[in-house]
Amino acid sequence: MAQKSTDTLSVSYPDLGFAFNPITLRFTYTPDIQPETEIRVLANGIELVRETRDQEVTFDLSAVARSLFDRDRFHHIPFFDNVLCKTLSVSITSTTTTDEEEAEINIAIPVIWGALQIGETYSQSKTLTMFRGYPFTVPYYEGRTTRFSYTLQYGGQRYLVTVNNNSKGSTPKYNLPLPDDLDESIHKVEYIMGGQNVQVGPFDYTFDDSFLVYEKQAGGNDLLMTVNIETPCYNDGFYLRWINRWGEWNYYLFRKKGESTQVADSSIVFDPYFDTIDFTDGYHVGTGKTVGKTAQKTIQLYASLVDADTYDFLSQIAQSPVVDLFMGYAEQEVDGQPQTIARWASVRTQAATFAKGKDHLQDFELNMLIPQTQTLNL
Repeated sequence: MAQKSTDTLSVSYPDLGFAFNPITLRFTYTPDIQPETEIRVLANGIELVRETRDQEVTFDLSAVARSLFDRDRFHHIPFFDNVLCKTLSVSITSTTTTDEEEAEINIAIPVIWGALQIGETYSQSKTLTMFRGYPFTVPYYEGRTTRFSYTLQYGGQRYLVTVNNNSKGSTPKYNLPLPDDLDESIHKVEYIMGGQNVQVGPFDYTFDDSFLVYEKQAGGNDLLMTVNIETPCYNDGFYLRWINRWGEWNYYLFRKKGESTQVADSSIVFDPYFDTIDFTDGYHVGTGKTVGKTAQKTIQLYASLVDADTYDFLSQIAQSPVVDLFMGYAEQEVDGQPQTIARWASVRTQAATFAKGKDHLQDFELNMLIPQTQTLNL
C-alpha cells in the first residue's frame, strides 16, 4: 500500500492494481474537517464525485482502469510492456460546500490487465519451458526503480544485464528476451534478478491489490527465473501463447491428438413456390434448401506426462480469453531493411472441465477451436 497526505486529507492506494480486481482509494480526514467536504477524483478523463461520511470516503477505480487497455493491441509484446500494463493517473481535490478548496493530491497507479484470486499469493520465481526455434519472452515485474540489473547464467558463464527505463515511460513491466547465442549444448538459462524477491500479498480481506517487496535476508535465496530449453523431436506440434491471469504472456508447444469438423446449416432457407413440377432443362430446383453452411474445426491438443506445476501452468490457457496460434515466420521490410517477424492467428479454447489427478505425471488435454468459416453461400 502507498499513502499520500496533506494537512487535512490522507489517501491510501495500491502500489499496483489489477484491472479486474478492486482498485480502492481510501480517503481519511482529520477530525476537525467539516462533514460536508466533497471529494473529486479525475482519472483517465472521468470525474467521480462523492461526499464524505464520518470523515471517510472510498472509491473503486477498476472500471476506469479497464478503459485504459486496447484489446486490438494485445498482440504487441514490447520489451517495455506498455500494452498489458498502464498507468492510471489520478488527480484528487477536496472542497467544502462553500467551494473553498481544502486539498489537492496527484497519484499514479500502475495497472496490469489481470486478476488475482481471493487470498492468492504469487511469486515471480518461476520455471518456464522454451522450445527451440519458436518465439519466446520472459515476463518480469520491477516496481521499485526504473533502472535495475540482473544476471544471466548459462553455458557455465554469468553475464550482467542493466536495464534503464528512464526514457521509455514509467511502466514497471517487462518482456525479457533470451540471449541470441544459445547453441544446441545449452539447455537452461537462469535469470537472477538482483537478489530481491517481489511477491503478492493481501492487504485487505477480499483481494490482493499490490505487489509487496521482500528484501533478501542474509543467507536467503535470490529471485530466480529458470528457462528450460527443449528441442522438439516432432513436426506435428501446435505452438500457442496466451495471457495468464497475472497479465503475463506464456508459451507452450502442444501435440495433436486428433481433429473434428462440425458443419452447420444456415438458418435462412431457400423455399421457392412450386411454379412447376417439370424438370426444366433436366433439373428441378427443389424446396427447403439452406442458402449456406458454416464449418467449425476443433483440434484436440495434449501435453504428454507433465508434472503438477506444469499442469497448473497449462490450465491457465483454458481460462484466458486471449490465445494465439503460431503460424510461422515471414520476411518484411522495416525502414528499407528486411526483418523476420513471427506470425500469429487468434484462436480460442473450448470450455471444459479440467480434472487434475494425484499422479505425479499426467497428460494435459484441451480442444482448440479454429475460427468459424463460411464454406458456401448461395
